[in-house]
Amino acid sequence: MDILAHGMWAWAGGEVLRRRGYMTKRTHAAGVVLAMLPDVIQMIPVVISVLLGQVSGSELLAYATANPGREPILREWVSKSAHHLHCAMHSVLFLGALSLAAWRWRPTWLYPLLGWWLHIATDVPTHSAAYYAVPIFYPLTYRGFDGFAWTSPWFIVLNYLALAIAGTWLYRTRGKQQMT
Repeated sequence: MDILAHGMWAWAGGEVLRRRGYMTKRTHAAGVVLAMLPDVIQMIPVVISVLLGQVSGSELLAYATANPGREPILREWVSKSAHHLHCAMHSVLFLGALSLAAWRWRPTWLYPLLGWWLHIATDVPTHSAAYYAVPIFYPLTYRGFDGFAWTSPWFIVLNYLALAIAGTWLYRTRGKQQMT
């Protein structure tokens, strides 16, 4: 799923929880940020290489919007770093360890982490083997599940239609539930 849709679904789900008194506006905002974080983090090596003058801004854009097999050719350290960050940020083992640490030392961080969990849960079925399959058991394996590519036009239309319906429902019911 694209970064914007990850943020919008986290906002919608978090808004329901916020209205029911489970989270504050600040926690809600943190959950939206964490829902987009996995895809943003993997861009760090590419951005660093742009800042070092090793990659152009147009190559950064090409990388961010590329389909598999159409990514620009980057330096080896950039592609390997971005790949490992993608795997780590989409790993339930990594996020599970982080969630256990949060539960132990900062339980209030568990609600924002739901945004990250939602990111992984929605990426698993929306990434095919040809379109960055999500390696949820990384670093034990790079293997991911073979879903369908979220870039399929039918899915993009259905996804944003569902987001529009959810947003409309949340807008229309905004005064009828508890707000924090």
